Amino acid sequence: MAESAFPQDHLQINDIYLWSTSLERENEYQEGIHRDRTTIQSRQDIQAEILEAEGDNHARADLLRVMVTLGIRVVFAGEEGKEPSPLHTIEATFAVEYIILNEFTEKQLKNFCDFNCIHNVWPFWRQHVYDTLKKASLPVVAVPFYPGKPSGRKKARKKIGPKSAQAPQG
Repeated sequence: MAESAFPQDHLQINDIYLWSTSLERENEYQEGIHRDRTTIQSRQDIQAEILEAEGDNHARADLLRVMVTLGIRVVFAGEEGKEPSPLHTIEATFAVEYIILNEFTEKQLKNFCDFNCIHNVWPFWRQHVYDTLKKASLPVVAVPFYPGKPSGRKKARKKIGPKSAQAPQG
């Protein structure tokens, strides 16, 4: 198989949806104390699996489902000589499903997941952070455009089975 550099030759996006989310307050945010003295820590992880799915017309298709977990933690820099303390953490896992059009290599899968999957989810993540922090009466963190850096993700896992019976592990 000749290696095509173009993801659209191998995959077609099918769906993006929120899988799980959490907001955890570790300390109360106090505007007078914490404003302009916080830093942001971020997290990202991706895990991929291949699923066998059946459509409404009983047509079978292979899907690539990638679980993209993103998170930010707001940390109070603290006073001189004191350890920084986390204020709150927001995390979300989004599932991104792609219809597999043609076979691809492990290298192509890794390259695709390292950039495209996170890039596809990023606008949903930015909106989720904004909405969640607004609803929680916390200062909204401006999530920048996706920088396109590798995620340092774990190796993709392959699972075959009915779509409805599969749950990601991790």
